[in-house]
Amino acid sequence: MAIKYISKKKHLAAIFTAITIIAVIISACNDLPTSISSSLLLDTIAVKPLTSRDTTIITSSNSFIYRIQIFNSGTMFLGKYDDVKGLAMIRFSEIPDTLGNLTVDDIDSATLYIPLLSYALGDSNNTTSLSFKVYKIIKLWTNETNWDSLFTSGSISDYFDYSKVIGTFNGTIIQNDTAMATLSIPLDKNLMIEWFRLQKDTDSAKTIYGIALIPDENSNVIRTLSAQTVSENRTHPYISVTYKLNNNQYTSIMNSAIDASCTNADPPETNSLTVQGGVSDRFNLTFDLSMIPDEAAIHAAEIEFTFDTTGSYAGNFGFDSTLDAKLFYDSTNQTNYIEYYGFRLNPTSNIYQFPSITSAIQYFIRHGKKGKLTFMPGTFQTEYRQLDRMKFFNIDAADTTKRPVLRIIYSTRPKIRCQP
Repeated sequence: MAIKYISKKKHLAAIFTAITIIAVIISACNDLPTSISSSLLLDTIAVKPLTSRDTTIITSSNSFIYRIQIFNSGTMFLGKYDDVKGLAMIRFSEIPDTLGNLTVDDIDSATLYIPLLSYALGDSNNTTSLSFKVYKIIKLWTNETNWDSLFTSGSISDYFDYSKVIGTFNGTIIQNDTAMATLSIPLDKNLMIEWFRLQKDTDSAKTIYGIALIPDENSNVIRTLSAQTVSENRTHPYISVTYKLNNNQYTSIMNSAIDASCTNADPPETNSLTVQGGVSDRFNLTFDLSMIPDEAAIHAAEIEFTFDTTGSYAGNFGFDSTLDAKLFYDSTNQTNYIEYYGFRLNPTSNIYQFPSITSAIQYFIRHGKKGKLTFMPGTFQTEYRQLDRMKFFNIDAADTTKRPVLRIIYSTRPKIRCQP
C-alpha cells in the first residue's frame, strides 16, 4: 500500500542552519551529572549535516521509458508532434445481434463521434494540424497492450488491417480553453455489415476487436480525446448507424466499451534527468550513504533539482509545478513503495524541491546504506493525461550549482563518556 508524504511547503534551510548550530554546541563534552541517574547522561550526542555539495552521496542517474497502461483512463492521445506519437484503440458495445441480414444499401450512414478535450501538445492553434486514419483492429488487445507489443518491428503492426482505410479525418478543429468540439468521421458501411453479421453468434462476436485511430504524416499536433473512466461522468466515443428495415428508418448507437491509447517517443538520454507524462519517461537516482555511521538517526533530508528549459516542452496547459518520487522495496518496482511529494518553490523559480525524503534515507541506512529513488510526473493528470517533457540538470552538469543537491541532518549514538 502506498504511503503518501505530503510535506509543508517550507524551505528547510533555516532548520538545517539551526540544527548545525545546535550540533556544534551539544557536540562538546557534557558536564558530569549529579549522582542521581548519572549512568543515563554521561555520553555525548553528535548531530551532523551532510550534503552532496561536499561528498558523492549521489552516485549515478539514469532516465528510461516506463510503459504505463493508458486504458479506460479518461483520455486518449491521438496525433504526432516532434518525436512523440499517439494512437487510440476503441472497442464498442451494444452492437445489434438482429441486423445480420442488412446489406450496404440498407445503411444510410455510419458515423464515428469523438469528443475532444482541451489539452494539446504541438501546433494547437493551427486548425488543420490533426490528420489521422481509421483502421479495423484484427487482433485481440487488452489493458496490457502497449506500443512495444503493437509494433514489435518497424512501423507496421499486425494488430491493424492496413489494406483498407475505413475512415479519415483532416478537417478543422478550433482550440478552446474549456469545451471542445466533437469530431464526426464517416465510416465504411461495409464494416458495420461485417460487425452485424459477426454479432449474431457469440463466438464470432468475440472477434470484433474494434477500430484504431492512427495519425498520418500530415499531423503536427497531439490532441486528447475524451474516453472511458470509472471515476468521472463524461461523454466518450460512439458510433451512430442509421439504417432502413421493413421500410422504416432506425438509428443504432454503439458506445465505446473499452479504450486505450499507446504512445511513443525517442528514449530520453540515459544520463539525463527527464520525466514525461503519457510516454512515460522517469529517472532514477542512486545513493551511497556509507559515510553515515551504522544506526545513525536521520532527522531531516531534502533533495532539490534545477529545471532545464533546454529540451523541455509543454502543451497548452504549461509546465506542472509538482513532481513525484517513489522508493520501491519489492522486486517488481510497481506495487510496494513509499511515495514523496515535490514541488516548484515558486512560479518564477527553477528549483523543484522534495522537502522531506527523511524516511527514504533512514530506510537506506538500515538496508546496506545504498538505495534508489524513482522520479516521475507529479499527478495522475500529468502522468496519464498530458505529454509534457521536463528535464532537470543532471549530476554531471557543467555548472555545479545546478546539479541535484541532497541535504541530510543526522545524529550518531553516544559512544564516548565525557572526560574532565
